[in-house]
Amino acid sequence: NISIKIMIYLMDNTKSNQLITSPDKDIIDIFIQLANSEYIDRIIGIIYGCALGDCVGIQVEGYNTERIKTYYSDGVTDMLGPMASIRGIESGDWTDDTDQLILLMEVFTENKLQYDELLFAKKLLNWKNHGFAELGDLAGMGLGVLTARAMSKDYFTSDPVRASKVSYNELGSNR
Repeated sequence: NISIKIMIYLMDNTKSNQLITSPDKDIIDIFIQLANSEYIDRIIGIIYGCALGDCVGIQVEGYNTERIKTYYSDGVTDMLGPMASIRGIESGDWTDDTDQLILLMEVFTENKLQYDELLFAKKLLNWKNHGFAELGDLAGMGLGVLTARAMSKDYFTSDPVRASKVSYNELGSNR
Protein backbone atom coordinates (compact mmCIF):
# COMPACT_ATOMS: atom_id res chain seq x y z
CA ASN A 1 0.00 0.00 0.00
CA ILE A 2 2.62 2.57 1.07
CA SER A 3 5.14 1.48 -1.58
CA ILE A 4 2.55 1.84 -4.30
CA LYS A 5 1.53 5.31 -3.08
CA ILE A 6 5.12 6.57 -2.96
CA MET A 7 6.11 5.10 -6.30
CA ILE A 8 3.00 6.40 -8.10
CA TYR A 9 3.54 9.84 -6.62
CA LEU A 10 7.23 9.94 -7.54
CA MET A 11 6.64 8.59 -11.06
CA ASP A 12 3.94 11.17 -11.68
CA ASN A 13 5.86 14.07 -10.19
CA THR A 14 9.58 13.69 -10.85
CA LYS A 15 9.27 15.26 -14.29
CA SER A 16 11.52 12.52 -15.67
CA ASN A 17 10.25 13.08 -19.22
CA GLN A 18 11.27 16.72 -19.02
CA LEU A 19 14.69 15.76 -17.67
CA ILE A 20 15.39 13.30 -20.47
CA THR A 21 14.49 15.77 -23.19
CA SER A 22 16.03 18.74 -21.42
CA PRO A 23 18.95 20.52 -23.06
CA ASP A 24 20.50 20.60 -19.58
CA LYS A 25 22.66 17.49 -19.87
CA ASP A 26 24.24 18.06 -16.42
CA ILE A 27 21.14 16.93 -14.54
CA ILE A 28 20.81 13.84 -16.75
CA ASP A 29 24.45 12.97 -16.06
CA ILE A 30 23.93 13.42 -12.32
CA PHE A 31 20.98 11.02 -12.31
CA ILE A 32 22.82 8.47 -14.45
CA GLN A 33 25.82 8.59 -12.12
CA LEU A 34 23.55 8.34 -9.10
CA ALA A 35 21.63 5.38 -10.55
CA ASN A 36 24.91 3.58 -11.28
CA SER A 37 26.46 4.32 -7.90
CA GLU A 38 26.47 2.52 -4.57
CA TYR A 39 24.41 5.38 -3.13
CA ILE A 40 21.14 4.63 -4.91
CA ASP A 41 20.33 1.73 -2.57
CA ARG A 42 21.10 3.93 0.43
CA ILE A 43 18.86 6.72 -0.86
CA ILE A 44 16.02 4.30 -1.56
CA GLY A 45 16.55 2.83 1.91
CA ILE A 46 16.25 6.26 3.50
CA ILE A 47 13.04 7.00 1.64
CA TYR A 48 11.37 3.69 2.45
CA GLY A 49 12.74 3.62 6.00
CA CYS A 50 11.30 7.05 6.72
CA ALA A 51 7.90 6.28 5.20
CA LEU A 52 7.53 2.84 6.79
CA GLY A 53 8.80 4.06 10.16
CA ASP A 54 6.33 6.92 9.94
CA CYS A 55 3.45 4.50 9.23
CA VAL A 56 4.32 2.38 12.25
CA GLY A 57 5.32 5.27 14.50
CA ILE A 58 2.15 7.33 14.04
CA GLN A 59 0.50 5.10 16.64
CA VAL A 60 2.77 6.44 19.37
CA GLU A 61 3.63 9.91 18.12
CA GLY A 62 3.75 12.25 21.09
CA TYR A 63 3.63 9.41 23.65
CA ASN A 64 6.27 9.15 26.36
CA THR A 65 8.03 5.83 27.04
CA GLU A 66 5.71 4.94 29.93
CA ARG A 67 2.57 5.40 27.84
CA ILE A 68 4.02 3.38 24.95
CA LYS A 69 4.82 0.51 27.34
CA THR A 70 1.25 0.67 28.71
CA TYR A 71 -0.40 0.37 25.30
CA TYR A 72 2.28 -1.66 23.51
CA SER A 73 3.96 -3.88 26.09
CA ASP A 74 5.71 -5.85 23.33
CA GLY A 75 6.57 -2.70 21.40
CA VAL A 76 5.02 -1.35 18.23
CA THR A 77 5.39 -4.18 15.76
CA ASP A 78 2.91 -3.39 13.01
CA MET A 79 0.98 -0.64 11.29
CA LEU A 80 -2.51 0.23 12.43
CA GLY A 81 -4.97 -2.61 11.99
CA PRO A 82 -7.48 -2.77 9.15
CA MET A 83 -9.81 0.21 9.10
CA ALA A 84 -8.05 1.75 12.11
CA SER A 85 -7.53 5.48 12.17
CA ILE A 86 -5.58 7.88 14.36
CA ARG A 87 -6.23 11.60 13.99
CA GLY A 88 -7.66 11.01 10.50
CA ILE A 89 -4.66 9.00 9.32
CA GLU A 90 -5.66 5.60 7.99
CA SER A 91 -3.78 2.33 8.26
CA GLY A 92 -0.83 2.29 5.86
CA ASP A 93 -0.71 6.07 5.54
CA TRP A 94 2.05 8.38 6.71
CA THR A 95 2.29 11.81 8.36
CA ASP A 96 3.72 15.20 7.59
CA ASP A 97 7.20 13.80 8.20
CA THR A 98 7.09 11.70 5.03
CA ASP A 99 5.23 14.43 3.13
CA GLN A 100 8.11 16.78 3.92
CA LEU A 101 10.64 14.17 2.82
CA ILE A 102 8.80 13.99 -0.52
CA LEU A 103 8.99 17.80 -0.78
CA LEU A 104 12.71 17.64 -0.07
CA MET A 105 13.17 15.02 -2.80
CA GLU A 106 11.30 17.29 -5.20
CA VAL A 107 13.67 20.14 -4.36
CA PHE A 108 16.71 17.95 -5.04
CA THR A 109 15.17 16.62 -8.26
CA GLU A 110 14.32 20.07 -9.58
CA ASN A 111 17.57 21.69 -8.49
CA LYS A 112 20.37 19.38 -9.71
CA LEU A 113 20.56 17.57 -6.35
CA GLN A 114 21.28 20.86 -4.55
CA TYR A 115 19.26 22.06 -1.57
CA ASP A 116 17.44 25.36 -2.04
CA GLU A 117 15.82 26.67 1.15
CA LEU A 118 13.61 29.17 -0.72
CA LEU A 119 12.25 26.50 -3.06
CA PHE A 120 11.68 24.17 -0.10
CA ALA A 121 9.86 26.94 1.81
CA LYS A 122 7.58 27.61 -1.18
CA LYS A 123 6.86 23.91 -1.60
CA LEU A 124 6.21 23.52 2.13
CA LEU A 125 3.75 26.41 2.18
CA ASN A 126 1.97 25.10 -0.92
CA TRP A 127 1.77 21.65 0.67
CA LYS A 128 0.36 23.14 3.90
CA ASN A 129 -2.39 24.83 1.92
CA HIS A 130 -3.16 22.09 -0.62
CA GLY A 131 -1.57 18.81 0.48
CA PHE A 132 -0.80 16.30 -2.26
CA ALA A 133 -3.93 16.31 -4.41
CA GLU A 134 -2.53 13.31 -6.31
CA LEU A 135 -2.82 11.30 -3.10
CA GLY A 136 -6.23 12.62 -2.12
CA ASP A 137 -4.92 15.14 0.43
CA LEU A 138 -6.80 18.39 0.84
CA ALA A 139 -4.14 20.11 2.94
CA GLY A 140 -0.94 19.34 4.80
CA MET A 141 -1.70 17.81 8.18
CA GLY A 142 0.30 17.31 11.35
CA LEU A 143 2.56 20.34 11.51
CA GLY A 144 4.25 20.96 14.81
CA VAL A 145 3.76 24.24 16.66
CA LEU A 146 7.17 25.65 15.68
CA THR A 147 6.85 24.78 11.98
CA ALA A 148 3.32 26.18 11.80
CA ARG A 149 4.44 29.39 13.53
CA ALA A 150 7.39 29.88 11.16
CA MET A 151 5.17 29.26 8.13
CA SER A 152 2.69 31.86 9.35
CA LYS A 153 5.28 34.64 8.98
CA ASP A 154 4.62 36.77 5.88
CA TYR A 155 8.33 36.55 5.00
CA PHE A 156 8.57 32.75 5.34
CA THR A 157 9.07 32.10 1.61
CA SER A 158 11.67 34.84 1.24
CA ASP A 159 13.59 34.19 4.47
CA PRO A 160 12.60 30.86 6.03
CA VAL A 161 15.64 30.73 8.32
CA ARG A 162 14.75 34.09 9.90
CA ALA A 163 11.10 33.05 10.19
CA SER A 164 12.21 29.88 11.99
CA LYS A 165 14.58 31.67 14.36
CA VAL A 166 12.02 34.35 15.23
CA SER A 167 9.33 31.69 15.81
CA TYR A 168 11.70 29.64 17.97
CA ASN A 169 12.38 32.65 20.18
CA GLU A 170 8.70 33.62 20.34
CA LEU A 171 7.61 30.20 21.52
CA GLY A 172 10.18 29.87 24.28
CA SER A 173 9.67 26.58 26.12
CA ASN A 174 6.31 25.97 24.37
CA ARG A 175 7.95 24.53 21.25
